[in-house]
Amino acid sequence: MALYDYEKGLADLQNKYSNDEATNAYARFISQQRFNRQRQDMTQGYQRQFPQFTGHFAHQLGSGIRSGVFQDKMNQFVGDYNQGQARLSEDQAGFESNDAAQTALRGSQYQQSLLALQEELDRQRAMTNPYQGYQGVFQ
Repeated sequence: MALYDYEKGLADLQNKYSNDEATNAYARFISQQRFNRQRQDMTQGYQRQFPQFTGHFAHQLGSGIRSGVFQDKMNQFVGDYNQGQARLSEDQAGFESNDAAQTALRGSQYQQSLLALQEELDRQRAMTNPYQGYQGVFQ
């Protein structure tokens, strides 16, 4: 492997790694936006439903809503909201964990490719000059 081939291979490898990192950074950004929108949409949906929810009970039970049925339904309403938010958080955490693992794997593969490229250059140099280490003996 000539020095030119090594430098070309190194440049190609670095370029591919940089492109992959940029693509994944953009995908991570888009994913975070998606999770934020889903969270906002869910919150907005519950905020819109809340007046209807309490209005229904106010209409049935009067303005002094203190019944056990209302409390149970209110607990269920809030519990459903919290459960939905928790699921979104779990999905986002799972995505971020997977992304971190993929990033580490890409970094490891990049390092292995660099090492293989360097080893190939060293092997080619050793084959080109087999007496490189023995110059003192043959002088």
